[in-house]
Amino acid sequence: MVRLIPEMVAHPYPVGYDVINYYIPVITNFQEYWPIVSEQYPLYVLILHFFQAATDLQPQILVSISGLILYGFFSVSLFIMSRRLFGLGEFYSMYLTLFVIFQLPVLRTAWDLHKDILSLTLFMIAISLIFPLRPRIGWYSLIGTSFVASVAVSLDKMIGALLVGSFLIYGFVVRSKYIILLSLIIVGFFAAAIASNYGSIGHFFNVSAEYSETNLLSQNSEPYSPKSLLTLFLVVNCPLLVPAGFGFIYSDNRLLKIAVAISAIGSFSWVIFPDMRAIAADRWIFVLGIFLSIFAGYGIVRYAQTKTHPRFRRRLLCLVLGSSIILGLTYETMPYHLASFSENMLGQSIEPFGPATMQFNSIAVKDTGELLRTINWINENVPKDAIIIGEKHWRGWMEIKLQEDRSFLYYSDTSGILQFWQNCRLENCYFLARSSQSLENVSGITTRQVYHNNLFTIYEIDSIKRTQ
Repeated sequence: MVRLIPEMVAHPYPVGYDVINYYIPVITNFQEYWPIVSEQYPLYVLILHFFQAATDLQPQILVSISGLILYGFFSVSLFIMSRRLFGLGEFYSMYLTLFVIFQLPVLRTAWDLHKDILSLTLFMIAISLIFPLRPRIGWYSLIGTSFVASVAVSLDKMIGALLVGSFLIYGFVVRSKYIILLSLIIVGFFAAAIASNYGSIGHFFNVSAEYSETNLLSQNSEPYSPKSLLTLFLVVNCPLLVPAGFGFIYSDNRLLKIAVAISAIGSFSWVIFPDMRAIAADRWIFVLGIFLSIFAGYGIVRYAQTKTHPRFRRRLLCLVLGSSIILGLTYETMPYHLASFSENMLGQSIEPFGPATMQFNSIAVKDTGELLRTINWINENVPKDAIIIGEKHWRGWMEIKLQEDRSFLYYSDTSGILQFWQNCRLENCYFLARSSQSLENVSGITTRQVYHNNLFTIYEIDSIKRTQ
């Protein structure tokens, strides 16, 4: 229900950058994308493709429903983990679950990183199956944990590395032969997943961004930098540090603490490698935020149980949970144009790494209709063999809505239009731009405006200076 809210507000359009630019196009044209997708941890896409073939659902409906179901499974795994790892009763486990699923890092991850949510869900189920830790773990628990953890490491490289690292370190700390055996099994599956991509590791980093752009780098955003990453950390994780610290102290679960430590190292990897985007420090910051949310929920519960009078305990819990729900609902439903908290408070937007509100896909949800009307105009008025040039953020919509033999070429910055001159037959080459965007600084190009609305303008390219 929590994850359904932003979908209902955005209806009939989807929310999530990867949803429109990766999942929907890939499921729509699975055979075409498979040679590339097969080299990029394809298990979740294969699951979606299987259900699409079995149910014949439209890709947009299927991907949206899967996002809702995964958030439900994630919530259930939180409840189970609260019961088994933290030893909380049903009431406080439900409280911790509700607190976590309304937190910003969790909602942002669920916004479009569906396979991350699934992998984290399996991570928590895996550790719940072996806890509380006993001198001898039953074979059923060992086999079940091995299976669940192996699927988790096969879904996502980053979460897989986190799970493998956490289990390996924990196995050496507790010196349990069963945990060490479990760790070796998981390492084997993770190594197999990595080895299957060995011949195209470099290809993965270069090409995957072409189809799946988890960073919302726009033309006006600052580059990937220590300053922007520090701002992201402050906005996402600082509000959680105090209650999470309290929960961290009172918890005796070393495996979760190891996961927090590894996530923290990844979050601050930019200190040593400030320009290495392949480490994905921004994603580690959100993963750390998810674990901090769990410890913060536990810290609030423990504080209420041990430090407050029973008469005020329920008031404190209701106040904290109510505030979290209000903030979470605001993040889910706020119109995109009103969301500028981090920029106003800290002088810098966090949008290079996540949306200021969930009411966004590749553009603001309320602007999606204008983009689709523009594409419809192209389908009705532009020649069938035309080439359309535009921003990379619109490639998903173009993939599923552009008709006939028209093709779409995308660029990262305006100057990139010049690289397409070889492909342009001048009589059928068009440039799609935002209405606020000027082409005066693009030298060597002569254009003629053929369409305009409040948000988008289409130019027909009359001539291009052919320079080497």
